[in-house]
Amino acid sequence: MLTWTEIETRAITFQKRWRDCSGDEKQDGQTFEKDFMEVFGVDWHDGFHEHPVITISGLTNYIDYYLPGKILIEMKSRGKSLDAAFTQAMAYTRALKPEDQPALILVSDF
Repeated sequence: MLTWTEIETRAITFQKRWRDCSGDEKQDGQTFEKDFMEVFGVDWHDGFHEHPVITISGLTNYIDYYLPGKILIEMKSRGKSLDAAFTQAMAYTRALKPEDQPALILVSDF
């Protein structure tokens, strides 16, 4: 388990790495998610990228990153609506089994 000092150091490194990013969801999303999870010492491979979920409307959509019971991350390109991303993330959460619903939701446009 990481100490708060280690997490802080990793968070500063993460911020410096990503502050000038172009913010393209398709190009940068997976790497951003991986680097973000590493801040907390979580192996990105413990979760799922582009995890399929059938929403209430019956459509299959894909969660950008999902660690069951822990976190759901929904990425958007820089400047896109985070309100829309949050609405999307909530729809995904409602489609998950109660025991798999995330404790945290992160929406990001980098």
